[in-house]
Amino acid sequence: MRWRRHVRARWFCAALLLRAGSAGAAAFVPGAPEADPPTGATGRIEPEIALPVAGNGIRWEFAPPRWGGTLSLDARRLRLEDGSRTSQGLLYNDIEMATHVWQPWFIQLRAGAGLLAARDTATPADGAASTTTRSLALTGRLALSVFPVSRFPFEFRAEVADSRAGGDTLGADFRTWRLGVTQAWRPESGGHSVNASLDYSRLESFTGIEDTVVTLRGTALRQLADHSFELSAQLSRNDRSDSDDRTRIGLVNGRHTFHPAEALHVDTLASWSDLRPASGAGGSRFETRSDVRQLSSFATAAARG
Repeated sequence: MRWRRHVRARWFCAALLLRAGSAGAAAFVPGAPEADPPTGATGRIEPEIALPVAGNGIRWEFAPPRWGGTLSLDARRLRLEDGSRTSQGLLYNDIEMATHVWQPWFIQLRAGAGLLAARDTATPADGAASTTTRSLALTGRLALSVFPVSRFPFEFRAEVADSRAGGDTLGADFRTWRLGVTQAWRPESGGHSVNASLDYSRLESFTGIEDTVVTLRGTALRQLADHSFELSAQLSRNDRSDSDDRTRIGLVNGRHTFHPAEALHVDTLASWSDLRPASGAGGSRFETRSDVRQLSSFATAAARG
């Protein structure tokens, strides 16, 4: 009996020893040991880590520009009542570029330049020899828009143009210089907006006479339920270089629209204009003023069938 217990105890101890050895043993696979990962230059292209963009995420760089252009050849001939004739040949080349800074909704830039070559021939009615002149002219334009699709877009415009490049008729050739700025604003919600603009233009004929016009405009819109209000004002001044002639024009317009029903509209219009021309010099100076005021109201109703 003791011998059986002794044998069982030996088998139990052997089982415990085998179980403990299998639990703590490490498994080895035959073959060469695996090499440690390499260090230093490996020849592989490592991925670049994107750094945060400075300046609140704005990239002050131009996008690839879009180019366009035209090349035109124009021939014109004019015969006057007195029998004199005028002919003109034009070669016009124009290049235009458009790009933006960072994103299209941030800053947009458009620019263009043109070269005009002209040859004019004038033949008198009395049969005298014709006179031929040749000339070159440059044209250009620039437009800068800041936040063009936002609630407060701003635009700057500059242009130098030649009437001959626009296909105008003979006998009234001139060049124009224009500068303009426009600022608009509207709130995040609501049906009203404000717009203001300032424009400067100078027209110069080939005889040297210049006309300068400066115009200031403003517009305000307001929408309240069935009512809409619109108010606009404009002040402009025109000066001529070969004399002391000048003209000042002031305009104010107001409109109210009442739309209580789909088939009924009531419009009320009010306007005021002030015209002050002046001409002459010295004792023969002449100045006058005209003041016109208008008020009208009408209703439009559509019958339902």
